[in-house]
Amino acid sequence: MNTKKQTLIRKLCAVALAAAMLTGTGFTTIGTYTGTNLTVNAASTATIVESGECGENVTYTLDSEGTLTISGKGDMYDDDWDHRSPFKNKNTIKKIVIKNGVTGIGHYAFFGCTALTTVTIPSSITKIGDFAFYKCTALTGVTIPGSVTKVGNYAFMNCESLKTVKLNNGVEYIGEYAFHQCSFTALSIPSSVISIGRFDNGCIEGLAFVYPVGVLGRCPNLKTITVDAANTKYSSKDGVLLNKTLTELICCPGAKVGTYQIPGTVTNIQYAAFSGCRALTDVTIPNSVTAIESGAFYDCTALTNVTVPDSVTEIKWLAFGYYLEPDGWDDKVMKNFTITGKAGSVAETYAKENDFNPNGQEVPHL
Repeated sequence: MNTKKQTLIRKLCAVALAAAMLTGTGFTTIGTYTGTNLTVNAASTATIVESGECGENVTYTLDSEGTLTISGKGDMYDDDWDHRSPFKNKNTIKKIVIKNGVTGIGHYAFFGCTALTTVTIPSSITKIGDFAFYKCTALTGVTIPGSVTKVGNYAFMNCESLKTVKLNNGVEYIGEYAFHQCSFTALSIPSSVISIGRFDNGCIEGLAFVYPVGVLGRCPNLKTITVDAANTKYSSKDGVLLNKTLTELICCPGAKVGTYQIPGTVTNIQYAAFSGCRALTDVTIPNSVTAIESGAFYDCTALTNVTVPDSVTEIKWLAFGYYLEPDGWDDKVMKNFTITGKAGSVAETYAKENDFNPNGQEVPHL
């Protein structure tokens, strides 16, 4: 080591020692020496701009660089009449670090934090509240540890930049529309999941939407859903989510393109199962199917003709032939839609009730 480097290191050490003696805080790492080069760490200029309480035993600090640090023991408060979230709609939060010891993220905790890009969720967290990260539009990825048993309703809804979601084994409940309008292309369901979009009374037809939306919400870029083979409630086939016995078709990924043949084991096409599959052009419904639930093929704008086998005894509200106007909330009838079925079938009844043959034409027959 040459004399100049030795002198520089001695001076830096002297400065660090003097600072420690004056402040009483002890030594701080100010740089790294590799044997040939000395790299001095840039001093952080961040200052605490806000601090307070966000749980009975949970506190927070927000620094001038936009890093929110949450620490303590127990749950964060839910945003309600008794406690208002100090972070709601705060656009200065860019990064969230939740320290180990915090056990719950409250309802609406980070609602509308539009500048948030990253969040660190520790293994002490057991639940993520309803609307917790709603409309965090800059959030790009999230890893949910296996300690979390419940992801709340609408938890990551409208996180438009959310391109990666990792659900670790241990997650049991995924709430209604938890990932509505997110941007990820693939989702893996671990073996621990026992409920998707079925909180409270078990009904997935929530009243929060005027139009039908599937159990995961509308994810227009989602190409495939996979399920761990050890899962006892769910399975997947060709990237589509079904129940374990393959009798209920639950959710087709929003980016499904072209033609799709429903497995011959399926008896029920669930609520909004294909809702928003706008690139789906043809679907084959096998004669094993007996029920087509509300909104099953809602907003499938490229699907202009469907043949319904006479095994189907029930077709519910908005199942076929309706779409949502861009940036709208009104249901619109697809003028070019035709439904094919036998005379006297529920397909004929559905066509007439929904005026798909406005000129008095007979419903096309098989």
